[in-house]
Amino acid sequence: MASKEIATFDPSESKFPVLWEEPGSGSSFAEIVEENLGDEGFDTSVLPRYKIPSGGMLMWQSSDETEDAVKELTGVVVYWGSGRTFWVKDMDDPTRSEDESAAPDCFSVDGKVGIGMYGKGGTLRKGAVDCASCPMNEYGSALKGAGKRCKEQRQVWMLFEGEVFPRQIVLPPTSIKPFKAYMQGLAIKMRPYHSVITKISLTAAKNSGNIKYAVANPQFVGSLDETEAVKAKEYGATIAHMLTQAAEARVQAASAAVEAGAPGADPSVNDPWAAGDGDVPLDDDSIPAHLQD
Repeated sequence: MASKEIATFDPSESKFPVLWEEPGSGSSFAEIVEENLGDEGFDTSVLPRYKIPSGGMLMWQSSDETEDAVKELTGVVVYWGSGRTFWVKDMDDPTRSEDESAAPDCFSVDGKVGIGMYGKGGTLRKGAVDCASCPMNEYGSALKGAGKRCKEQRQVWMLFEGEVFPRQIVLPPTSIKPFKAYMQGLAIKMRPYHSVITKISLTAAKNSGNIKYAVANPQFVGSLDETEAVKAKEYGATIAHMLTQAAEARVQAASAAVEAGAPGADPSVNDPWAAGDGDVPLDDDSIPAHLQD
């Protein structure tokens, strides 16, 4: 009886060649970053990012002005994380000064611990620094609408075809629910997010005030080869480690600045790209049912 021949994946056919660079070969991405940058790690703030534009436009906008807006983002999600930013004055407040626009009054790089007015270095919560119990994290605390005063985000890192480093995709509060639903759907089908190719397009929506905005719509495109999926997981772990190192350094620097009496400035969130430009005031449909009156 003839034995069944098992097909093997040819790395030369991969759309993501960076996943196949072997450690010790001198060309491994992780090795090059470590050799070139040492303990300082990679400065992710200089990399192009994608955000949802305001006004309901259904095109992803890149922070790199040389790149055109695109309808869809397709690739492998190798890592994702949470973040938060809080300003005493809203972005559209006419009394907001240039200095007040520069840095958030409180922020979090992990969505768990705050740095600034309501977190580390602040005095308003008698030593409490967690985001979960913060009054600015409660529905209804927003100056407009029924949402939260402190803006939640999801920072998704997607590896595009043929590229070496993943791009950051900034999702505002209104896109957190569909992103979570997509990830949950993958989990139900026993598919790790790093084992599939994902497409994220934008769909139109309106809130109760008839304000148009766009919502991220993640979709499953296909699965990676089993061996390539393992490589993607390893690559994602390297990215996660690099981002964690960068976040820890930023938290230490910001904490020191706050304790010294300076604003809780953090270079990775003090720009419009992290301010949730594509966000709009939430209506009741955006609030979990068990929290509605």
